[in-house]
This record gives sequence, structure tokens and C-alpha cells, in this order.
Amino acid sequence: MNYLLQPILDMHSREAVHYEVLSRPSSIGTASCLEDYFERMSAAQQLEIIHDQLLHFAPSGLPLSINVSGRLLHDSDACFRLIEILGDFSMPLMIELTEGHPLPDAAQVNPYFRQLRSVGCLLALDDFGTGHSANIDTIHHYDFDVIKIDRSLSNQWQDPTRAPSLALLAQVINMLGKTALAEGIESKDQMEGLIKLGYQQQQGYFHGRPIELNEVLHAVG
Repeated sequence: MNYLLQPILDMHSREAVHYEVLSRPSSIGTASCLEDYFERMSAAQQLEIIHDQLLHFAPSGLPLSINVSGRLLHDSDACFRLIEILGDFSMPLMIELTEGHPLPDAAQVNPYFRQLRSVGCLLALDDFGTGHSANIDTIHHYDFDVIKIDRSLSNQWQDPTRAPSLALLAQVINMLGKTALAEGIESKDQMEGLIKLGYQQQQGYFHGRPIELNEVLHAVG
């Protein structure tokens, strides 16, 4: 398994607040194949990869963002094991919940979120606007800290019929005390346009491509 890091920037300081860990199995090609590959994994396999990522990056001291399948939340034993693993590493972490499967009810999930937060983790909903998360109820009822807006929405920032909805979405997220994070930023104009619409954090090739750990350490060193 190969690992790359991509920065997530705060748009006030223009500094990286987390680095998303992107796992790349050497035998897998396209992004869609990657998603299928990870969604087919058992809970034990996912936990093994998460543990391996933390062992690999913990010495760097970088604030990491790690992807976890929402399917894991349906397995209470796996949830408690995840909390144990993350609690063993004293480092700033954000957990990005992906939604290849629907999340369990908020009443079931939020207690796990509180335990994850107690060991120093932030919780993010990944790719909002796609799959099972494309509704405001998800933002309101689940206790996420960060809502990551999928690039399919971020790319609509110039559309006069869609931009007002993007601004309203950011406003709702911010009013609920959460952070609005726009994915897929590829130009300065898009960056500035989404800042005006209320997206305080951003991620994308314009801010930094996925790179190896040693390249990140050289850049921040």
C-alpha cells in the first residue's frame, strides 16, 4: 500500500490544518476502482490499514485526515476497536466518513462520535452532495465537525442558478457550528469565489497535489 498526502487549507491563515492520507494499492488504477476496492474491504482490513497509516505518519507529527468507510459504523465491535487504535496515537486527527453505504441512525452514531472526539479526533462528512448524504438533515442530525462539499457542487460556483444554493449551504453549515470545506479547487478564481460563498477551508490541486511524506516535510520544514 502506497500513501500520499494532500493538504487541507484554512483560508484565513492560508496554512494547512490537516493532510488527507490517500491510500493507493499498487495494483489498482482508477479512482472508481479505488472506491470499490475499499468499500469491499472487511472491517478488520480497514482497521489494519488505518493502524498502518498511523504507524507510518505518527513520527512526522503532521495533523492527518484519515478516510473511514461509513459501513464500519454498522459494526459496534469495529467502532470500539477504531476508538482504541486512535487513542493509542497522540496526534491531531480528523476522521472522514465516506458513504458507500448509508450511515446508521444519528442516535446510534453520535455516541461513537463523542468517544472519537474524546481521544482528540474531529469528524468530517466526506463528499457531501453525493450518495446518501445529499440532504440538509444529514448535516443537522449527525454530530460532524466538518462538512466536505463534493467537487460536483464546488464546480458550480460560477453558475448563477446554483451559486446562491452553495452560499446558503455554507451559511447553514456555519450556523450549525460546523466548518464548510470545499473540495476540488483547481484555480485562483474558484478559490476566491468559494471564499466569498462562505467556505472557510478548501482542498484541491490548486492548493496542493497529493505528494509523498518526505516532500511534505521538506515543504514545511
